[in-house]
Amino acid sequence: MKLSIIVPVYKVELYLRRCIDSILEQTFTDFELILVDDGSPDNCPTICDEYAKIDSRIIVIHKENEGLSAARNAGLDIAKGEYIGFVDSDDFVHSTMYETLYQTATDYEVDIVQCEFMRVYENDTEIISELSGTHHISLYDSSELLHDFFPNHVWRLLGYVWRRIYKRGLFDSIRFPVGRYFEDTSITLSLLEASTSIALIDIPLYYYYIRQNSITQGLLNEKKICDHLEEHLLITGYFKNRSTEQYNHALDTLFRIYSLYKFTNYKEKAQRIRYFRIDKLMRKRYLEFLLNKSICRMKKCAYIILQINVGLAYKLFIKYFPECIPSKYRKQL
Repeated sequence: MKLSIIVPVYKVELYLRRCIDSILEQTFTDFELILVDDGSPDNCPTICDEYAKIDSRIIVIHKENEGLSAARNAGLDIAKGEYIGFVDSDDFVHSTMYETLYQTATDYEVDIVQCEFMRVYENDTEIISELSGTHHISLYDSSELLHDFFPNHVWRLLGYVWRRIYKRGLFDSIRFPVGRYFEDTSITLSLLEASTSIALIDIPLYYYYIRQNSITQGLLNEKKICDHLEEHLLITGYFKNRSTEQYNHALDTLFRIYSLYKFTNYKEKAQRIRYFRIDKLMRKRYLEFLLNKSICRMKKCAYIILQINVGLAYKLFIKYFPECIPSKYRKQL
């Protein structure tokens, strides 16, 4: 078995058939498709079982609802493929995706292969355009990527485990953290560290469907913000004793993400979130931020004011650090 494709399934009956069909229509055929029904209360369990009856490559797991990470872990526990891939059940993939990824993995003997993705919105009528021209493959040692993670590779590599394939052995001691949002972030760092090489392909073969009631697109809440910051706290801690330069970048990025949430909460008056727990969480790195010589005094002062008066801090950030404010709010009061 060359490939195991794991699809967690929960409350996606409107999109599930499109997802499964796109996988079954792959030009690459030597795979098993593991559908993990995470206690879905709609018609998804029945749809999964229907497909399993018509294609012997499909394995269905029915389990109690524990969330996306637990569903992926359940798939990993039984996966037999040489490589592992993930697809979210409201997304879909190009017909040549897994042939392209697997061929690249074997041709260049790499542990991880990643392609680009395309965002697809609910009101899109024409979704997939024909791929034209040749694609470019960039090869890296994983240690090279980690050494230059910030600022050159962080946004290309963090999160989104679904646009890659991984050698199965990378998951021997790695599992997704259960019960957290943004679980893709820190696990990507762990997988990079466990690997030796990675290939990046510059064509979009994965179609990321954006709907308003999905996990990532729903309203912000305290848990989502805390989980996102916790993931970046882990990244900051990872680099602390490995690379001063990368640690400084990670610390600055952590506080920039924090400020983006803080100002979003300030501007969205109808969605005010209590920040006691979030502010307490950030104190884990707050003193280190203030004492860090690579961060300018003006930015440190701005963050001190952010703890006291968000409105005043907004004026300072707009003038001196606009990148720390969401783009749609970068206008003077």
